[in-house]
Amino acid sequence: MTQDVQPAGVSVGFIGLHPHRSASSRKQRRTAASWIGMALVLLFAAAWAGNAMSSPEAKAILKAKSCGTCHVIPGVEGAYGKFGPSLKGLRDRARILGGTMKYSTKNMEKWLKNPKALKPDTMMPNTGLSDEEIEILIQFFNAN
Repeated sequence: MTQDVQPAGVSVGFIGLHPHRSASSRKQRRTAASWIGMALVLLFAAAWAGNAMSSPEAKAILKAKSCGTCHVIPGVEGAYGKFGPSLKGLRDRARILGGTMKYSTKNMEKWLKNPKALKPDTMMPNTGLSDEEIEILIQFFNAN
C-alpha cells in the first residue's frame, strides 16, 4: 500500500499558483533590491569621497614636510601633533590663523607659500612647498 506523505506545515507549489505568497515574495525581493541599491550608492559615494580625501600625493607631501609633527591630520599616518591646530574640517572653518583671516583658497595659498609674511610670530615654518604641492594640499583640505 502506498501512501502520500507530506510533512505538516510544508506547502508544495509553484510561483503563480499561490498569488498571495507570490506577491509577498515580490515585495520581499523589491525590499531586498532597495537595500542592495542603497548600499551600492553608499559604497560608491564613500569610494568617490575616499578618493578625494585619501589623495596619496597629498599624504606623501604632508609626510615629507613633517606636517604631522605639529598638526593632527586625519587620514595621515602618525600625524598627531599638538603644536599647531588640527587640520580636520579645515574647509568648514570660517576663519583661520587664530581668527585673523577668512578661510579661502587664496588665503590658504598665501599661508602655505610663506606663513611668516602673513603672521610674523607664527611657529609655522616655510616648508618650501611648490605651487603644485600647494594646489594638491588645498584640494586635500577642501575634500576633508
